Amino acid sequence: MENKLQSEEASVGSSNDLADYLAAGDLVLAGKYEDAYRKFREIGERLPPTAFRVRALLRAGEIASQYLRDPNRAREVLTRCLQPEYAALIDETLRESIQRSFQALE
Repeated sequence: MENKLQSEEASVGSSNDLADYLAAGDLVLAGKYEDAYRKFREIGERLPPTAFRVRALLRAGEIASQYLRDPNRAREVLTRCLQPEYAALIDETLRESIQRSFQALE
């Protein structure tokens, strides 16, 4: 368990990255969905390839789908989550979340 936690912490990047991720979540809670989408997407674009990056892109896709009702933007971001360079970085649970998000678009 400790190794998994250390691994996850290492994948986050800097404390600023985590703070930005949490701030994006706060934007969702405040109903500022467009701003939240942009923030999560920006996080997902600037970080090096990590599971944390994929999680940020997934959240952007979920927001585009559920709140913005924009399947094109959702599909674009979710497709990036499944790029080959991320295959070894994501676990089965995260992969299933991405697949469920795709299914919700159909």
